[in-house]
Amino acid sequence: MNRCSQCGAILPENSNVCLQCGNKNAPPKSVPEDMPKKELDFLKPALAGGASLAIMTSLVAFISSAISVPILNLTCCLWLLGGGAIATYLLDKQRPGTLTYGDGALVGLFGGIFAAILGTVIGIPLRLLQTAQLEQAAQQFEKQSQQMPPGLRDFIMQLMTPGINMTVILIGLVSGLILNSIFMTGAGALTVAILNRKKTD
Repeated sequence: MNRCSQCGAILPENSNVCLQCGNKNAPPKSVPEDMPKKELDFLKPALAGGASLAIMTSLVAFISSAISVPILNLTCCLWLLGGGAIATYLLDKQRPGTLTYGDGALVGLFGGIFAAILGTVIGIPLRLLQTAQLEQAAQQFEKQSQQMPPGLRDFIMQLMTPGINMTVILIGLVSGLILNSIFMTGAGALTVAILNRKKTD
């Protein structure tokens, strides 16, 4: 709908002269339907969203362990959603208002994969800094797990062993790939819905 820039009256379709005040208005801009859309670059937004997620969750987990406040780890779910939202928001900047739910889900998926890999890399030196906390946790667990099946107890004790542990690294990577991808894919699609809603309001 095009309106007169002087009196605000509604102009007939494809008209640039107002019938009420006679003001000449610029013709409405139209975009050819056959004009190709700009190709989206998923890599940079995914890297930004994934990096922000990996850094924040690693720091929160380290601080939570250092000050013995495990409840802080619950905020990791918020960072998962935030990482997907950041990636989708940056993707939307490339082609404002034209993203599909699939675009948001895809950039969230890529961001989740990158976050899992980067988070695993960051987690290795952070684990080395947590030697004292891991030893203390292992001692407490050993005292409280006498009724546990020996195989399960030994496996958990292995996870608590300080230093570089390939089992812990692989478990962290696989669980990160699954959880990050699920949450960030959903967050990406949800962010598209929010952005599109704001543009129509």
